Amino acid sequence: MGDHIRFDDVEVDYEVVGSGDQVVLAHALPFVGWYAPLTAALTDYTVLHYRRTVPLDGRQFGVDDDAVLCARLLRHVGFDRPHLVGHSYGGLVSLALARSEGVSVRSLALLEPATSGLVEPGRALAGIGSLIEMYRTRGSAVTAEQFLRAVLGDDAHDLLDRFVPGAYDDAVTYAEHFFQVELPAAAHWSFGPVDARLVDQPILNVTGAESAPRFTESAEIIQSLFPKSVRYVLPGSGHLLMAQEPAAMARRLAEFWS
Repeated sequence: MGDHIRFDDVEVDYEVVGSGDQVVLAHALPFVGWYAPLTAALTDYTVLHYRRTVPLDGRQFGVDDDAVLCARLLRHVGFDRPHLVGHSYGGLVSLALARSEGVSVRSLALLEPATSGLVEPGRALAGIGSLIEMYRTRGSAVTAEQFLRAVLGDDAHDLLDRFVPGAYDDAVTYAEHFFQVELPAAAHWSFGPVDARLVDQPILNVTGAESAPRFTESAEIIQSLFPKSVRYVLPGSGHLLMAQEPAAMARRLAEFWS
């Protein structure tokens, strides 16, 4: 990414490409590269994607902190009323940003938001317990491989190398950050009916046709919270949907935004 800024002790690398209506892409640190094919397909938009790194000093950096950081970055680059696209953990950040008062958001596209941020925190914490224990006992590289196989399938390594070259190594490089920051942040965060009343933007609720059942659950939760949201299942894709079918995803986003 071509530009860099520091907000307090958080380092942010970012890039703004294209011209047209403003679009922001939110994601967890290790998986930002998954957006590259979609960014290239959004030819008629001004797209902001970024990677932020917080100190691994034991403090909590939550989903709402990520939303505040994103809002600061939006002001820095001069974005006003952007469309938000959030995949997995980035879907939670998009919801947090939409319910806040600091940013005016035109719409939300939620691409398989992380289920752990949409269920009761006790259930979410129980669900990540085995991963956190694996991380503590076997290290970040082994746990990253297990996590990627859980969300992408047994061929996760080959899938990433085929659609986003270098993304597997990128995920392993930043895995320690993911297991110390984003995964616990999602599990401790919550979003329910009261929060949903603060969000009045149009919502596109997307899953991949070949995704794991957990992502169908997250889509059903979103639909229950936002009955007027537009439901869309992207053929030929799983959790890597915006990289597997970037042209189709870009076309559906453009239809939604228009």
